[in-house]
Amino acid sequence: MALAVATLWTVNRSVTEQVNGSVHESLWRSSRVFEHTLAARYDKLAVTARVIVQDPRFFAALTLPGSSRDPHFRATVTGVARDFSAITKTDLFEVLDVNGALIASVGRAVVDPGSAPGAGERSARQTAVARAGRERAPTTG
Repeated sequence: MALAVATLWTVNRSVTEQVNGSVHESLWRSSRVFEHTLAARYDKLAVTARVIVQDPRFFAALTLPGSSRDPHFRATVTGVARDFSAITKTDLFEVLDVNGALIASVGRAVVDPGSAPGAGERSARQTAVARAGRERAPTTG
């Protein structure tokens, strides 16, 4: 009886270690694939954003007189954003002013430009605006 219990315990421990090792390895590989996928999507979005910002049609819409509070200006920018969103096939296409205020939001995950953003949303937009400013800042030296 003791031999059977010891054998079962040994087999159970061995199988458990193998399964845990296999699961750990699979999760590690999956996380690496996921990280690479996210990095590739980020790179694609960054390139797309740089191309759009340099497009004369997009730039012209943002140089029109008006502010992010002006409904006519927002309607114009929203129309341009809708066109670029269709071209880029993005889930969400947002246009922010230099202060990070939302001017237009189009796509499947639309945010109401008139609504007050939450702290996390505001922080994410401020980070995006700051990063864009750093990337566009002229270098000296």
